[in-house]
Amino acid sequence: MRCKFVLALLCCSALTAQQLATKYGITVQYAADFTGHSWKQEPKLTQQEIGTDIPEGVAPLRPALQLKGRLPGRADDNTIEVTPLGDRSVHDFAKAYPGLNSAAVALRALLVRSQLPGMKALEKADPGTVDAAYSLCARVERVESPWVRGFVFLVQTTQEESGDLPNNRELTYRFLGITRDGAYFVAASVAVNHASILREPVYANAQKLRDSERQLAGFDENSFQPPLSRLKAVIRSMAAAH
Repeated sequence: MRCKFVLALLCCSALTAQQLATKYGITVQYAADFTGHSWKQEPKLTQQEIGTDIPEGVAPLRPALQLKGRLPGRADDNTIEVTPLGDRSVHDFAKAYPGLNSAAVALRALLVRSQLPGMKALEKADPGTVDAAYSLCARVERVESPWVRGFVFLVQTTQEESGDLPNNRELTYRFLGITRDGAYFVAASVAVNHASILREPVYANAQKLRDSERQLAGFDENSFQPPLSRLKAVIRSMAAAH
């Protein structure tokens, strides 16, 4: 009887630890790995408006959820953006938002295949890589829910020929997905740490980066902070608010 009581308490504790973030017609659940959240709307910006500048942030008006993390120095490096793949205020969506449009086309092509994509394919499907490239990519998995489907993976980016070994300043858990109705592109980035990798960036050649990807793949998913299983649960919790 005592065991059942303790189990009931643990279950209740797990339930109360789940927080709900709801706004802009979207709901997301997250665990105690995050201390809170805030919503904002990222402004509309077209390719024509930005001209020849680096096309960072070129996208329609969109909601962005920021989760307040617990990792030192990276508490604000956790965002989820839900970007419309249509915009009635522009005449030609592909011309107004070329990077987003090409990324969505690439991601749709990956989602219909049975095999998991590699680093270069995911990079092409990532609208956030406008002035950088993936330097390493590991633990690619397909994640699906009734609302969205896509891929999660560990990633670091670079503006150099090669990049840094996995480290706790840069390592990010990335999700790229499209909602089931095809109306939204969902991109999430969450800062992650691991006790067995470097604390600070150390530049390395391509072969060492490929070796480091295998090292990351060998770790238990729950040995990361936050645990990767709980981050996937955040993605699966996303739904249209009723």
